Formats: sequence, C-alpha cells, structure tokens
Amino acid sequence: MCQRAVGNLFAALVPVPKSRIEWIGDPGSYRSSSLAARGFCARCGTPLSFAYDGSKWICLTLGSLDDPAAVRPEVHYGIESQVPWLHLADELPREPTDAPALANMVVLQSRTGD
Repeated sequence: MCQRAVGNLFAALVPVPKSRIEWIGDPGSYRSSSLAARGFCARCGTPLSFAYDGSKWICLTLGSLDDPAAVRPEVHYGIESQVPWLHLADELPREPTDAPALANMVVLQSRTGD
C-alpha cells in the first residue's frame, strides 16, 4: 500500500506524536484502508503522512520535510514487499508487517486506478 501511495518502491516515513504536528494550511486526506488515512498537499498532491485510526502517532514522509537529511532511518518495515532486485546496503533492522493486526483490513486503494 505504501508503494502505491507514494509511487515508489518504498515510503520513507518518520513517526511523530500527533500532538507535536502543526500544519501550515490544511492537508488533504483520504482513507487508504479500513484502518488508516493518508495526508497529502491539497495544492500539489505531495504525499505527506500516514496514520492508523485512533493512534497518537502520525508518520510523515521524509521527502516532504524541509531537511530530510536531518532524520536518519532506524528500521526497514514491511520487508515482505521489497522488490527482489533492490538491495539496501545498510545494517538497519528489517521487520515484516504485523500480519495478524492487518488480517481484517480492507484496502481502499485501487490497483488499476478505478
């Protein structure tokens, strides 16, 4: 889902408490699944965020930050979706998506653009 949402092989995200976020303007939002919503710039469409319903956390897209180099990744999450020819040359931990937590999720993103 992250690959489709950001139009890339992976989404580089940083979790932040929702209480620490102050938006300049109103981001757009859409439900990407029955469990979460994604934010985007209503002017240009840039993906901005991902948040599970009811969570105190929101994940911001690193590429949308003013200084993305200031935030270092700490883990590769969702490794089961990594394309086989992509080799990440780092020693960061790799974690699969928590499948039991997502067992009843309904995906609302279309695969074909319908």
